[in-house]
Amino acid sequence: MDSSALEGYKFTVLHESHFEAVKGLEQGSHSHPWSNANILSALCSTRTQVLGFLDPQSELAAYAVFDSVLDEITLQNIAVDLGHRRKGLAYKLIESAWSIFPNTTTQFLEVRESNTSAISLYEKLGFVEVGVRNNYYPCDRKGREDAIIMALTRLDD
Repeated sequence: MDSSALEGYKFTVLHESHFEAVKGLEQGSHSHPWSNANILSALCSTRTQVLGFLDPQSELAAYAVFDSVLDEITLQNIAVDLGHRRKGLAYKLIESAWSIFPNTTTQFLEVRESNTSAISLYEKLGFVEVGVRNNYYPCDRKGREDAIIMALTRLDD
């Protein structure tokens, strides 16, 4: 990843005061966005961390929600504003989870089987498929879509 693409962006931990910005990005990024209650819960929980990047104008450009239990991290949600995509923000957010949760060894995530660009990103980071949740996600069309479960285990430094 070219780190010069991140020039001007500020990495930050998001809190309740960022609710409106997260809500706006969530609604603009996902066909089935999280509810306001889910967003607020993530921003206020002691078990989750919401990491983000602010653009040079201090507007929210990207965020990721991580949940930590014991030695595992789960990427619960991620969104990058359309105008800030393909700059490495999602990559860096996922990579940053290791430093935010230093005592963890494995990251998990679930991704729609149709989200090939996200799957490519996760594979680039080293994630591998470990399972499938059948009919997990609602679809815009009738029916449901499978979730691919992926994992990445940190190698000892």
